[in-house]
Amino acid sequence: MARGQPAPVTPPEYRSRMSKEGAENLKRFVSAGGTLVCLNESSLFAVEEFELSIRNSVEGLSVREFFCPASTLHVDVDTSDPLGYGLKPDSLLFFWDSPVLETTPSMDSENTKVAARYPMHQVLRSGWLDGEKYLAGKPALTRVYIGEGNVVMYGFRPQHRAQTLVTYKMLFNSFFL
Repeated sequence: MARGQPAPVTPPEYRSRMSKEGAENLKRFVSAGGTLVCLNESSLFAVEEFELSIRNSVEGLSVREFFCPASTLHVDVDTSDPLGYGLKPDSLLFFWDSPVLETTPSMDSENTKVAARYPMHQVLRSGWLDGEKYLAGKPALTRVYIGEGNVVMYGFRPQHRAQTLVTYKMLFNSFFL
């Protein structure tokens, strides 16, 4: 959203990026009580535009340090959070070269809620994962309250081709915030 799409992959009519005016409109929408739902890489757009104290903790790492292509991972879900309603505390999600969102110490905990996070050990269920330590204990699903609204950030693809059906429920739960 913020950077546009790469030329070799995307037709010209779809390469544009969101304008500053569009980003300001989203900020007003959220502050007035709206919910912005960000999937996977679009979470980084929200971090940048809303100036959130969250970072992608695997940004800049080499593939030798962190690599997780098309894998099923364990996640611990806070079932008392509206985003975790109807889910099991130990669930699975599909991760494909996604950002690893990490809240920084300056993030006000009253304004941030982690609805799902990776366990400290045995994160991988199926697939390939090099660099498990970069996921261990990190948030997978985070909500930040801004003004009267909130930004929901999925550090994975909850809608990815029915690989893990439970993540659709995580996505649908965000519609009721």
